[in-house]
Amino acid sequence: LAGDLSGVTEAEKGQILTQLARTLGLQDRFDEANKTLDEAVAIHNHENSKVEKADLKTNFDLIVLQLRVAMERGRVNNSSGSPALAIPYFQSVFDQASATTALSFAEGLPERIALLQYLTVDALHMLAIASSTATKRAHFAAQALAMAEESEDQRAKSWAK
Repeated sequence: LAGDLSGVTEAEKGQILTQLARTLGLQDRFDEANKTLDEAVAIHNHENSKVEKADLKTNFDLIVLQLRVAMERGRVNNSSGSPALAIPYFQSVFDQASATTALSFAEGLPERIALLQYLTVDALHMLAIASSTATKRAHFAAQALAMAEESEDQRAKSWAK
C-alpha cells in the first residue's frame, strides 16, 4: 500500500486491501484481486492470532475485515463467471453480519450496527445478482430492499431508492 498510513491499524490496512481487490476485480484483473485478498487474509490471520478472546468490542475491525474479504472473494468469483462459487461467500457475509448485528444490539454498540446493516444489505444484493433462478433473485432482492428501508445506515438506505 502506498501513501501515508500512519495511525491506520493493521485490520484497517486489510480492509483497504479488500477495496483495492474490488477495484482490480472490476478491471477483470482477477488473479491480482485474489492475491490482494490473500494479503488481507494474512493480515487478518496475523492480527487474529494476537487476540486472546473473540470480544466484539475489541475485535470489531477484524470481524469487518473478515466480512469484507468474503464479500470481495464472492465478487471476484461472480465477475469471473463463477456465480455458483460466489454464493457461499455472500451467504457467509449475510449470516455473519446478521449475527454480529444481533450481538451489537445486545452489547449496546449502536455505532457499529449501521456498518453491519450495510454489509448485510450488500450481501443480499449480491446474492440476488448471483442466484441462478428468478425466484431466488426476487427473494434476495425483496429481502435486501426491506432491510435497506429499515436500516440506520444511509448507504444501506440508498439501495431502496
